[in-house]
Amino acid sequence: MNKAVFQACWERLDDIGRFVSTAFVAHDLEQIRTALGEDELTGYLVSYGTGIGQTYANMYPGSVGRMILDGTEHVRDHRLLGDFGWTALDNGTDAWNDGFLGECINAGREHCVLAQPRNSKPVSVDKLKSV
Repeated sequence: MNKAVFQACWERLDDIGRFVSTAFVAHDLEQIRTALGEDELTGYLVSYGTGIGQTYANMYPGSVGRMILDGTEHVRDHRLLGDFGWTALDNGTDAWNDGFLGECINAGREHCVLAQPRNSKPVSVDKLKSV
């Protein structure tokens, strides 16, 4: 099936597919970060966003702030022509929300670096859920 999808995309879009990749999305994020004048990219990335975060961190290690990768993908899978990469999803949303994040917030700024905002107000679990 993947060969058929690849062929259909090639016939319809010609070679534009070579510009559609996780690496190009990571590059776009770097351009946006630079245009906004931000010192680093910080974010809460979920599902496919975790692959983007991993790729971004590899491409721009000096521009990475604090990143939380939730529902982490195995990025290598995306490079396999015969597989779209969904075989290695590991979604730990509940464990993160109920365990790690809550314990970090309870530990406070002295014991958990994620509870130490820079130039911002502390973020609550409810605030993160609302974003």
